[in-house]
Amino acid sequence: MVNQEKIEEIFDIINEGCSFLYEKRKSNYLDSVLMVTVNIMDSNSIDIEDEFLDEYMVIINKFSNQYKVEEVRKALQYVILNAFKEIRYDNQITPDSVVVIFSYLVDKLYGKRELTILDPMIGSANLLMGIANNRENSLLYGIDNEEIMIKLAKMMGDMIEPINLYFQDTLKVRLKNMDLIVSDVPCDVTLTYNVIDYHLDSLVDNGYMILLVDNEFFTQINEEKRKRINAVSTMLGIIELPEEFFKQKRKSIVIIKKSIEKVEKFLLAKMPNINDLEKMNNFIRKIEQWFINGGK
Repeated sequence: MVNQEKIEEIFDIINEGCSFLYEKRKSNYLDSVLMVTVNIMDSNSIDIEDEFLDEYMVIINKFSNQYKVEEVRKALQYVILNAFKEIRYDNQITPDSVVVIFSYLVDKLYGKRELTILDPMIGSANLLMGIANNRENSLLYGIDNEEIMIKLAKMMGDMIEPINLYFQDTLKVRLKNMDLIVSDVPCDVTLTYNVIDYHLDSLVDNGYMILLVDNEFFTQINEEKRKRINAVSTMLGIIELPEEFFKQKRKSIVIIKKSIEKVEKFLLAKMPNINDLEKMNNFIRKIEQWFINGGK
């Protein structure tokens, strides 16, 4: 179990370091975050004026190697949200409640065995890292064409677990032999079709693709792309998520397998409000039963 006090402690250390750099150098919050986290992981990387060094080191040395990886990830979430507010960056981090569902599905599909995982639109890496933290021996890959996101993903990887990152258009990076593809795809139906169509080729046979998509994906049909996708894969299930999870459009999780199969029982589940314990228990039982019945 993660310790909320430890999460707040990590956040406070990074925030204190950022405040120090702003005071002494007028560095903006995002640049300060990137510098502080690098310095925490490698004190030899510190490049600061001698007159400020001792005071800065006191802050950096507050960070302990005893923190759990999930405590670090959750603290970095708060740090990233702070950075987004300062630069007025219109982007969202995948909610933790969604990360938990993804991790649960991955465990059900793969157990705890070693995996090679790709997030073709990695963003800040919160989703990918949340999944990796729940298992051992993952080889991680991520792609994004936004410099800010690549920097934040690298920060997450440096602080927790290394990620092989590609700063490029996701439809121009062709990887192979991925066991699993996961992603929180932006609200763009055309892009969603293109990502599925293009990156299915990156999966091993019988590998899975689990995506968070805009619900408009199910109503705006691209016949050409759908035929290409259906020629090499099978959609096994859809989990519709509660409206309160997102500020704008409704979203769902889709489960796709790189295999042509006859689906005996398609998983169609609607997640209730998480505060309704009875409905949540029924929701979880429905998914558990799907797996018991060989849904994967």
